[in-house]
Amino acid sequence: MTSLLVATAVAAAVSAYADTVVDVRPDTKLWLRNLRGTVQVSTWGKNAVRLQVPSLGRVRIAQRAGTVSIEPEYAHPHGMDATRYVITVPAWMGVAMVSPEASARVRGLKGDLIVRTVNGQVEVADNEGSVSVSSVQGPILVARARGHLDLNSVNGPITLADVTGSVNAETVNGSIELARVIADSVEATTLNGFVRFDGHFLDKGWYHFATHNGDIVVDLPKEPDAQVWVATYGGQFSSDFPVSAPRAKHGKGLQFTLGDGKAKLQLESFMGRIRLSREAGGRRTPVFEWRDFGQFTPPNPPNSPDDDHEEDK
Repeated sequence: MTSLLVATAVAAAVSAYADTVVDVRPDTKLWLRNLRGTVQVSTWGKNAVRLQVPSLGRVRIAQRAGTVSIEPEYAHPHGMDATRYVITVPAWMGVAMVSPEASARVRGLKGDLIVRTVNGQVEVADNEGSVSVSSVQGPILVARARGHLDLNSVNGPITLADVTGSVNAETVNGSIELARVIADSVEATTLNGFVRFDGHFLDKGWYHFATHNGDIVVDLPKEPDAQVWVATYGGQFSSDFPVSAPRAKHGKGLQFTLGDGKAKLQLESFMGRIRLSREAGGRRTPVFEWRDFGQFTPPNPPNSPDDDHEEDK
C-alpha cells in the first residue's frame, strides 16, 4: 500500500494503480470526476482517503487546499474502460461525484453528498448529512438516512426507506415509494408512475404527493391530524378514515380535515386513484369514496414551507 502526505496548497498528482492512501486534514472535501463503471464509497476512522482500483483503471489523484480529486488520467472520460472503484473516506467528509457514466453506492457518510450521473444507479445508506442525487437513466435508492434529501430522476424509480428529515423526490417516468418516513416536509411528484407513502405526519408538517398517470396510496398507522386537499380529473378518491364535512365544488376538488388538522396534506392525480389507507396495501373497504371530478385544481392548496418563508419576508 502506498501512503501519501501532501501538506502544501499546490496540486500534487499521482497515478494510482491498485491501492493508494492519501492523508487528509479535517474538513477536506472529495471530488470524483468522470469515473466510469461503479463507484463504492464507505467510511473508516482514519483521516485519510483510500482508493482501490484494478490495475487497468489508471487514475489521477490531486490534492489542493481543502479538496482531494480523483479522475481518469485521460482527459476524456471515454478514454478508459468502465471499472470498479472502491473508496474509503473519513465519515465526516463531504463527497461530490460528477460522473455521467457511473453508478454509485455510498454508505455511512456524515458529511454532505452530491451525486450527478446520466447512466447509473445510485444507492445511499446510513447517511446523516444532506443528500442531493440526480440520475437521468437509473433508479435512486436511499435507506436509513437522516437529513435533507433532494432526489431527481428522469427515467427511473425512487425508493426511500427508514429516513428522517425532509424529502424532495421527483421523477418523470418511474414510481416513488417512501416507507417508514418521519419528515416535516415531503414532496413526491412523478409524471408516469405511482406514489406510495408509509409514515407519520408531524405537527405543522407539509406533505405533497402528485402524479399524472398513476395512483397515490398514503398508508397511515393511525388517524392523522391533517388538513387535506384532493384533486383528480379522471380518477377517484377513497379513505379508510371517516371524512366529516367535506367541501367539494365542481371543478375545484375536495377539502376536509382529519383530526385536529395540524399538518397539511395535498394529493393530486390527473387520471389515477387516490387512497388514504390505515392498512398497508389499502385492502380494507374504504369508509369514504368521492367521484365528483372536475378541473385538476384543488381549492386553496397549502403553501410549501418555502412559500411560507417568502411570505414572512
